[in-house]
Amino acid sequence: MLRYPSSIAQDDQPASLAEYVSRMPDEQKDIYYVMGPNRSSVETSPYLEALQAKSYEVLYLYDPWDEFVMDHLSLFSEKKLVSAEKADITLDKPANEKPDAEHLKEEETKELVTWLKEVLGDRVGEVRVSQRLVDSPAVVVGGDSTMTASMRKIMEQVKGDVPASKQDLEINPNHRMMTRLDHTRRENNELAVKVTEQIFDNCLAAAGLLEDTRPMVKRLNDLMEEILDTKR
Repeated sequence: MLRYPSSIAQDDQPASLAEYVSRMPDEQKDIYYVMGPNRSSVETSPYLEALQAKSYEVLYLYDPWDEFVMDHLSLFSEKKLVSAEKADITLDKPANEKPDAEHLKEEETKELVTWLKEVLGDRVGEVRVSQRLVDSPAVVVGGDSTMTASMRKIMEQVKGDVPASKQDLEINPNHRMMTRLDHTRRENNELAVKVTEQIFDNCLAAAGLLEDTRPMVKRLNDLMEEILDTKR
């Protein structure tokens, strides 16, 4: 009876789990789903990038309570039901790999990761290189391996008090924003710090985890003012 639209469906035409399994390539072991308010929202989710790069179908769940269904069902046809947010998917080779001059080298990446952790401090759990991103500069991944962002929001509404869990930040060293950030931190540390905080808040907002947007909006206005001043 469970039927959901998916990444390959036209006009949100729902499909059954059995139909999904019948279309799975041999190397795919799990059934993947992603939560979001609507199709346009989930299709831009950075959590889908590695799955899309591997051409894996993803179920689109729009009702927050569907995640409880998936969590309690757990298995279908001996396949695990896995949230795209928690999917352990890595790309053998970055899909957007660029010439050496346009992406961070290994040592540069290590230094940037260390610097990002120092800047974000207690706001972040860990900072590491992502193995799942293709087009996005960064993404937050919950330190809680069992609870997704949408599940946390539901539990907060029901129970009112859910223990906080720091988000980890994963960065894409092949993204131009990261290469420019690494350059900027050496030339203008104050600006690089603002950009780093904005990137982190952008990731939180994309995951539905940014509760107070006022500091982000003020910082964004400051950044735009600084950019416009350089164009005078």
